[in-house]
Amino acid sequence: MNKRVLEAVIGVGLFGAAAGLGLYHGAVRGTWTDEAATVYLLTKSWGEIWRIAVTHDVNPFGSYLLWRLCRLGGDSLFYLRGLSALCFAISTVLLYRLGLRVGRRAAALWAALFFLATPLAQFLSAQVRYPMLLTAVVLASALALLRLVETGRTGAAVAWALFGAASFHVHYFAGFVLLAEGSFALLAARRSPWRKKIFLAAAGLVALILPWLPVLIGQLIGREAAGGGEPVRWTLLSPLTLVYLTQGFHYWQLPRFWADRLAPRADYLPLVLALPFLTALVLGSLPGGREPDKRRLLLWLGWGPMAAFLAVSLVLQLFSPHYFLPFLPFLTLLAGNGLTWLWARSKTAAGLLAVAVTVVTLGGAAELWQHPNWPEGWRPIARTIAAAAAPGDVVVLPNLPARLCYSLEKRDSLPVFHLTQGTPGRQIVAPRAAAEAMAALAARYRRALFVTYYPSRFDPTGAVAREAARQGATVTPVPGFADPRVGLQFIYFRSPFEPGGMAPQIRFPAGAQHPLQLAAGFYPDPAAEWWTAGEAQVLLPRPPDGARLEIDATVPLTLFDSALPTITVAINSRPVPTLVMPEGRLRLGPIPGPFAEPWVVVDLSCRPTFVPDVLFHDGDRRPKCLLVRSIGWSR
Repeated sequence: MNKRVLEAVIGVGLFGAAAGLGLYHGAVRGTWTDEAATVYLLTKSWGEIWRIAVTHDVNPFGSYLLWRLCRLGGDSLFYLRGLSALCFAISTVLLYRLGLRVGRRAAALWAALFFLATPLAQFLSAQVRYPMLLTAVVLASALALLRLVETGRTGAAVAWALFGAASFHVHYFAGFVLLAEGSFALLAARRSPWRKKIFLAAAGLVALILPWLPVLIGQLIGREAAGGGEPVRWTLLSPLTLVYLTQGFHYWQLPRFWADRLAPRADYLPLVLALPFLTALVLGSLPGGREPDKRRLLLWLGWGPMAAFLAVSLVLQLFSPHYFLPFLPFLTLLAGNGLTWLWARSKTAAGLLAVAVTVVTLGGAAELWQHPNWPEGWRPIARTIAAAAAPGDVVVLPNLPARLCYSLEKRDSLPVFHLTQGTPGRQIVAPRAAAEAMAALAARYRRALFVTYYPSRFDPTGAVAREAARQGATVTPVPGFADPRVGLQFIYFRSPFEPGGMAPQIRFPAGAQHPLQLAAGFYPDPAAEWWTAGEAQVLLPRPPDGARLEIDATVPLTLFDSALPTITVAINSRPVPTLVMPEGRLRLGPIPGPFAEPWVVVDLSCRPTFVPDVLFHDGDRRPKCLLVRSIGWSR
């Protein structure tokens, strides 16, 4: 077969395999915090995204810009994840092409297949996040630099400057790769006939990234002021890196093999399993070969960015597995070259080493496939809540990041609340906020479905459970959801719902149960009534036999005559015939029973809503339907 045809066939095969893996994971994998925050940010306007990117977020504007453009074609999570799947496919092909330029076809193909199989790459191929996009741009930058040094073509110089600057605008960690590339370019320029073009390309790259440096400095200062990143001891950095690169990971649930301070037990196994890959890396770094410039570039790109990243992580606490995905392709190329180096000397040893590295990596990938809800498990949480949802329930989350994650997997129609943050940048539950929230929820709802979210970080004092107990509530952990990251608890509020503990009617605006007993759909009028905005919900005590539901309400005055609104009433999800609202008081009933709980949920739906005339409503332009004075039971 023709050489070019063979390479084209291999490239198409790699592209299809990577795209298929990315799309599969995009369909089945659950979401997690950073991805949910990105999806939420993409709902903002261009100006708002720019303001957040340059003032709050530590990521540059580049990836948000591309995903915001992508969102113009659709907003489903699977569709948005498709961009990462595409970048995964492009990265795999570019890695193969780079491998052909710096080594043999066997090494290039093995490196591409290894990258394709790694759990880290597969996981991030299905995320609305920057790492896979950054990986593709960094590989394109390395290929352009190599072509510039070899041929001196103007197009290659422009491509290196543009791809290098683009990578920095996708994420700052591209700077580690750009430092290695720049150092290689300057050394190569000393004896290159295209010295001027190389210097001009480097100058253009620097000019394109300089305007963003002041923003980066400001963001890093703000990040440290807000508490910095996740602390990882220096003794953990290297072993964790090896394990994450080869076998997958739990985010911030550190492997016990190292955390147990080198105890002689089977927990050493993950580190031992990473040693074959480390061996291949070392063999790939041994001197040799007929093209020292290409080998120097591979060595610098393989070891330099990762070493610099780990060193900086000691100071700025930057360590997280998804940060070093852009460094992984260069490491796989080194390992591939190491296998070919060993193959030339001992085919048996090279075969055994290749099998060991591949089996360990595929084992990590299989573990990833078996646990599609890693790393935080929001999908089973959402399914459990949807199955347990009942009238009078409410979903409570500790902070906004948790709410964003839950909203992407939400399958129920329950109202959702999140507690306010107490520390800037950390979303920690404040005891005062927990006290106020539990008091309000206890008066309004039967049960709170509380999702715990990294409780050791975001609710370190146990404020939610403590304040719920003060309200007479019973906190019951849900079996199977005792995860240290994301869990589920049922909080049963008892005292407001005991027989006789609720007035048979709610009268506005006075009364012990006003307004906490009301759910969404009501808002106060300047006068002594409450408006319904189309949908409303009220909790009432269980009606006595023969009771009727009485609603004292009026139709708001409009300048022109209009049809009377139609209301639909459901009691504990049992519909009551649709009625036209007359002027004055409406009595429905008798209400059919029996009711097992000492309370019932009354749902009101009122149509049509409209914006009343300013002349009669003091400029209040909110949608209105009924002006309610009281609601409750009567004989």
